[in-house]
Amino acid sequence: MSAEFRKQLNRLIYGTVVLFIFINGCSWMPGYGGRNDRQPGMEVERYFGWPACFRAELWQSDHLHEVNISEYIPPVPLSSEMAFVYSSNALIPLLLDAVFAVSVTCLCVLLTWSICHARVTKRMVASGLFLVMTAWLIVKFASVTNAYL
Repeated sequence: MSAEFRKQLNRLIYGTVVLFIFINGCSWMPGYGGRNDRQPGMEVERYFGWPACFRAELWQSDHLHEVNISEYIPPVPLSSEMAFVYSSNALIPLLLDAVFAVSVTCLCVLLTWSICHARVTKRMVASGLFLVMTAWLIVKFASVTNAYL
């Protein structure tokens, strides 16, 4: 393995790890609305993980205020008026997310190797199909294992 190819693989692996940590470390679609238990009030539900949701959080406020959705996308809400109420965690979705990340990373490594060496073997094709099927099955059935409030 050449030094240039090894450097390219390291960049690819580090890049995909950072990308999947970023994707799974942010709550991309927070749910927000009024509180049912008291008025005025506001609550925000946040879900972490893709393709499987491994953490769900509930944040509440006694004040009715305008919600800025971008405040709730990062791992920690930036609004000082919201208070953490409780969360639900699940191990199986976290493992599914990790297997998905490894599958996609390995698929990218296979593609990079085949492009750099200009060679594709039957074993590489079979491995690539297995990785694609694994990633597709995880995306397809991840919602069955999600963590809920």
